[in-house]
Formats: sequence, structure tokens, C-alpha cells
Amino acid sequence: RSIIWSTFFWEQRKLEEICNRFDNLRVPVAANQREKGNIPYYGANGIQDYVKGFTHKGEFILIAEDGANDLKNYPVNYVNGLFWANNHVHVLQSKEKIGNNKFLKFCISRTNIEHLLVGGGRAKLNSNIMMNMDLKIPAIVEQEKIGNILFEIDNLITLHQRKCFCKKYSWEQRKFGEMADYKKGPFGSALKKEIFVPKSKDSVKVYEQQNAINKDWKLERYFITKEYANKLRNFETHSGDIIISCAGTIGEIYELPLFSEPGIINQALMRVRVDEKQINKDMYKIVFSNMIDDFSKEHSNGSAMKNIPPFADLKPMEVLIPKSSEQKEITDLFNNLDNLITLHQRKLEKLKNI
Repeated sequence: RSIIWSTFFWEQRKLEEICNRFDNLRVPVAANQREKGNIPYYGANGIQDYVKGFTHKGEFILIAEDGANDLKNYPVNYVNGLFWANNHVHVLQSKEKIGNNKFLKFCISRTNIEHLLVGGGRAKLNSNIMMNMDLKIPAIVEQEKIGNILFEIDNLITLHQRKCFCKKYSWEQRKFGEMADYKKGPFGSALKKEIFVPKSKDSVKVYEQQNAINKDWKLERYFITKEYANKLRNFETHSGDIIISCAGTIGEIYELPLFSEPGIINQALMRVRVDEKQINKDMYKIVFSNMIDDFSKEHSNGSAMKNIPPFADLKPMEVLIPKSSEQKEITDLFNNLDNLITLHQRKLEKLKNI
């Protein structure tokens, strides 16, 4: 790389001569969201207004602003395709036939940015100063060759890091679709209020979000006849099943205990039946909770998530899983921590009462 940077045939250009800058963009992160019509409203011309000028290959450079003076806190990412950005991300795209995104990603990430910062304790990256900074660049053909080489090297490094991790811990990659069977509740029209009946020996309970959120199977409000429940038997749930809240307050997980009453899930719940040959239930709860947290951070754009990931996105998601003996050790540790937290919370409540 030192040989590459020292070539004599490179010229000095300002970043604004090489790149276009786009601010405050909100564009769906995945094509399948667009196909399903899951697109926020952007005005009369919709997304077209936001992709004008995105001329070649749909490639972008994102510089995340973290309010710190250290270059490592300003990660520079290369994105191929649509993206989701907010006003804390600087979005650049190299001008066609002048700059190459892959090459510029490495140039920018190796630039000392301290002189580009403004502000006090939480200094920010000044876009105008950034666009005025000087870079040395070769001809576009050479940029493409260098960019491709460095990009492949980075990919190779990432691949070997993953291999090292897997070999070190003997964890295996699993998809969520392989670890469990999933069923979301029926459409709201299947459980209208007019079909509810009083509780009796001939009625069946309807499980709601409050059961998952409060971790209590005894909470109940609605019942349906056994005859109607038979029509909805695909949505039945019983002891040992995991129910998950999947609208509004999402990702709350609760395993129905052995003595719980069987019932039907409503439209705001998801029923999960874990394949315990691959993963124990406690371990599944941990990895699922982590997945929901990561998914929410990536897709919520600063606001609360309103729905759980659709099955088309959820099932292909991958996670590293240890062997069964290690799963038990990990879950025992977390269960002990949960019990300890609960114990101290009770002590705290007693002290408050006193």
C-alpha cells in the first residue's frame, strides 16, 4: 500500500470535485420492503425524489458521525444498493468517470479528520470543511484497480476473522428458520369482539400481548367457543410454547409453563415451537432477544419499532450457536443473574416500603 500511495502520477483534487454529497436522506434499506409497499411517504414523487442523481451502480460512502475526535469513531462504510441514513450520517457518492467509491472509501478512512471537527465536547464533522479537503488521486482506471484490490483484502480479512472465531469456540452458524417453527396470530377479522363468549367449560381462552409482556398466562379477557377454536386450530398454543409480542411493544418473550391453559393466540402474538435438538429454549430466548435488539437499532431510524420482522426476513437470519453442553452453562449463568436481580429488586421494594 505504501508503494501505491507514493506514485508520482497522482493529482491533488478537492473532495467536492470528486464526490456528490446527499444530506438527511431516508431511503428503504432493502428492495423487498419496496416490493411489499412498506415505504414511508416522501411527497408527490415518492422515492424518485430521493434517488435523483444516484447515477452509477447505486454505490455510496457513509461516514457515521459519533461526536468524538478519534478517527475510529467515524467509521467509513461502503454500501452497494439502497440505504437508510439520517442527519448523523454524511452520504457521499463519487462522480461518474472521476472517482471510484471503493477507492475513495479507503482514502477518506485514512485521512486525519481532527481539523474537520467543529464544536466543543461533542465535536461534529463539518460537511462543508470535509468537502473542501484535498485528496491525491490517480486516473479513474487506476482508482478502480486499487479499490477492488483493497476491497477484496478487507473481505478476506473479515472472512478469516469469522473462521477464527468459529474454530476457537466451536460454535456453529444456524438460521432462525432452522431452529424453530413460527406462527403469527390470525387476522384481526378472525377474532372480532362479536364472536367472544363468557368463560365457561365450553370456551377456549384467547392469549394476548399482555400475557407475553407481563409474563403471566393467567391474565385473560376474551374467550371463544370450542367449535370456533377448532376452525383456528392452526393458531392454538399450549404449555411449552413460546409466545412473543409482535406489534407495538415487540420482542417480549414468554414460555407458557407446564400447568398453563391451552388457547388461541391473537393477531398481536407469534407462537414459537423450538427444535430442542438444535437449541434449548433458554438459549433461543437469548439469541432471539439479541436479534430483535439489533434489528430495531438498524431499522427503527430513531423511533420505536412497530412490528416484528416478517418471516421472509426473520427465518434467513443467522446466529452462532454453541454445542448443547455450553448452551446449558450459558443459560444457567443468565438464569442465575436474573434470579439475583429479582432478589435484589424485592429487597429494594421492601426498603422503599420501610
